[in-house]
Amino acid sequence: MIGGRIRPLLTRSVRVSESFRKAAISQYGTISNGRKTAALSGHEKDGASVEGHTHAFYIPTDDDNDGRIDHLTVFKHGAFSPEEITALESVNYVWDGGERMQVVFSGHGDSANFDTSFLKRSKKWKTITPYVGNRFDRKNLSAGENAVRHIRAEVRKRNMPEPVAICPIPGGVVGKFRAHKYCRRTDARSHLSRNAFMVTILFENVLQGPLCLGHGAHFGLGLFVPTEDEVPGE
Repeated sequence: MIGGRIRPLLTRSVRVSESFRKAAISQYGTISNGRKTAALSGHEKDGASVEGHTHAFYIPTDDDNDGRIDHLTVFKHGAFSPEEITALESVNYVWDGGERMQVVFSGHGDSANFDTSFLKRSKKWKTITPYVGNRFDRKNLSAGENAVRHIRAEVRKRNMPEPVAICPIPGGVVGKFRAHKYCRRTDARSHLSRNAFMVTILFENVLQGPLCLGHGAHFGLGLFVPTEDEVPGE
């Protein structure tokens, strides 16, 4: 759980996630005599990025729907090591700018044991944070068409089931990435200039969450939750 005098807005998801990740990596180094962890950092010993999205996702959420972050879930496919769990448990604070917020560890285990919306199973999913594409846009396509193209390409690359329908939510064009404040200090200009979208996705069969897609997916962007909303193409 995230606490403090004033909890950060959900638009600060990426910055809060980065702060927690940095603290967890530091704690791991302390308890392991300086060793590195690809699971928490996303980087191998030689500095190369971990392939296949098998490293940790840091997912801030607003569980009480007040627009502010109150929980942060760290998820990975496969188990964390005992040392990695200890490192995660040892993080007591995160920072958002100059504001320090307390972190209270609430437990660990299999995702099936947690009653969290984005860890559920569903055929239909919708974003609760903007989706930002990882690819360059085609000039002959609209912004929405490019978003659909980006998602289909990423789903195929991850060997996920092909979506039946991908639909930008009406009125859900968030605008330029920079303008929406969901950004990392290390973002390349190519990402900061791209459009961000709220979208719904329909799959033919039930899919197990979490579903996190696009740029910044490991830091809270492109986070989907199950939805009962009608999706064109059903």
